[in-house]
Amino acid sequence: ATAHEAQRLLHASSYSALCDISCLARDGVLYLYGRLPSYYLKQVAQEIASGVEGVRLVMNRIEVSGKAVRDGALRSG
Repeated sequence: ATAHEAQRLLHASSYSALCDISCLARDGVLYLYGRLPSYYLKQVAQEIASGVEGVRLVMNRIEVSGKAVRDGALRSG
């Protein structure tokens, strides 16, 4: 349930690129995987994940690369 909640919050973010992040939870540790176009978005993803109930530690395994499927722009609307 923890990984699902983190995934839901990332998808609800105003940053469309965060939809490409995968989450795996084990014993209070939440692992983040995927690629993002900037270190800023990597940090945003970590901040969102750390706010999920039951998460004691976030292991941020996100790679920063300009080759993300979506750009890091804010969603309009």
